[in-house]
Amino acid sequence: MGENARALLISRGLLEMMSIGKALGANLEAFMGLAGVGDLVATCFSTHSRNYTVGYRLARGETLSQIIEDSEEVAEGVNTTQVVKQLADHYQITAPITRMLYRLLFEDLPAQQALRSLMKIPLGEGEDMGLYKKIAT
Repeated sequence: MGENARALLISRGLLEMMSIGKALGANLEAFMGLAGVGDLVATCFSTHSRNYTVGYRLARGETLSQIIEDSEEVAEGVNTTQVVKQLADHYQITAPITRMLYRLLFEDLPAQQALRSLMKIPLGEGEDMGLYKKIAT
């Protein structure tokens, strides 16, 4: 869908990460450093990232079981997605990206369908708008 779609997903992904972190009592400033934005950017753009590789292969139509069978190392994002979805359920956080990733990884939702669904979410829906204010102050 292009670079604009990627930018939208990355920025919404950061906000979703922060919403979950907030529910767990995390310091929101930590998300703006290497462990937050830095890791997110590396995962989204580095062909050396295991998570990037899994996503790339899923987008090409491979299944998670094919990718795991063929890989020597496991991408930590696969297991993390299960845990974060459980946290989002427990804390009643909307987390649309996490929920779509879960369906993509564990319920065989096609990648293109997942992306189309995410791109249809109106701006601001499911987002903790108060986080914007906290970041800006």
